[in-house]
Amino acid sequence: MDPGASEIESDGASDDVGETGESATQSDPADDPEPGTDSDASQIDSGGGSDSADEAVAPLDYALRLDGGDYGLFESIYLRAAWTQILEAALEPSECPATPPVEYPSGYYTGPLIETHFHMPPLSDDFDTGGDDGSDDGDGGGGVDSELYDAIAENDRPLLGATTTIDEIACALTQEGTTTAFTFFPVYNDAPAALIDLAYNTVERHGILFVPFIQSTSSEISTVEAEVLEEMLGLRPDLFVGFGEVGDSPTEPINLPPDAPIYVGDFEVAQSHELLVYFHPGVGDHENLDRALKMFPDVTFLVHGDFVRPYIGALMAGNPNVYYTFNDIFDEVTPMFRFGDKQDFIDAMERDWEQLLDQAMVHYEDLINQYPDRFMWGTDRADIVWNYHADIGQLLVKFGRDFIGRLDPAVQDKVGYLNAESLLQ
Repeated sequence: MDPGASEIESDGASDDVGETGESATQSDPADDPEPGTDSDASQIDSGGGSDSADEAVAPLDYALRLDGGDYGLFESIYLRAAWTQILEAALEPSECPATPPVEYPSGYYTGPLIETHFHMPPLSDDFDTGGDDGSDDGDGGGGVDSELYDAIAENDRPLLGATTTIDEIACALTQEGTTTAFTFFPVYNDAPAALIDLAYNTVERHGILFVPFIQSTSSEISTVEAEVLEEMLGLRPDLFVGFGEVGDSPTEPINLPPDAPIYVGDFEVAQSHELLVYFHPGVGDHENLDRALKMFPDVTFLVHGDFVRPYIGALMAGNPNVYYTFNDIFDEVTPMFRFGDKQDFIDAMERDWEQLLDQAMVHYEDLINQYPDRFMWGTDRADIVWNYHADIGQLLVKFGRDFIGRLDPAVQDKVGYLNAESLLQ
């Protein structure tokens, strides 16, 4: 396929995953005007996102950098074509076969289910810029789990346009019975435009199935400066509902607390755009998180993780603007879920099912009863491609429904979907 030869137009948003429509990428970059000028040749029909079917959405420059670097002319032409080709591959249409409704055992929660912690895989960038792109790869150091990530086989890494596609992920969510997913779309400061267009086209095609959060990141830290975040948000205004997930990262060497100046600046931007904030606190960050919550009482924060779990009750007592996702309810097998073998994970879940649920109830039952309006279900799918397989999604949903079904019936719908739904109103 000629990477710059085709242009995809969106037919509009659809909640039907099997209805793939067409989505937007750029036209041949060699024919593109200079960035910032108008061109009928590479405009995008925004379909369901527009007041008029004839209203065009301005094309983005896929060679744009917001990290202070700059590409030369030939590198820019090459990158526009390469990102266009990868974006087309990520948006390759596919059908979603209908599946019969799942019959759950007695006592399971059977109401609607909203997933509140879902990582969209990044676009594959398996291409060469033809020279030094000016990025800084650091000193070879990384986060605490960098070596584990690096050890994942190439074919097991979740990469859109290479090992999976948007439609395949959407189909898996639909088949498992998830109605909506709070979805973190990674946006890198050295390649923001194509990644933001991925989020744009995903929402245009699949509608409310994906609630888009901008997971902006730069070299060595899982966030960007406020002015860069502002520029990113301006590329597709009003697209994103939330900012995050940011905070403690297992792959980055620099992990700052939530009241650090860089995050304060980001939260100011989030507040001005009325975005939700998803933050992952690190070890010992609970006091810093409390300060950030009080600095931004009008910003709603979502958090998760075992580091903050022992303190979440006290944080909720003093801050009505904090919510929590319990994605760690299969705590003991989480390392296997992130880096292990798929069948080994399935076997461990089935073998230790009751023990895992008993432990989850110890962790969360009293907290949920005390703060029933602020806990939500999620899975934290991210690290390995089989996390996104339909059978794994169905297993995670079954486990989550079993857990929710053991809670007080008065709170089950709240943690299943109502609390998450309230954040979108």
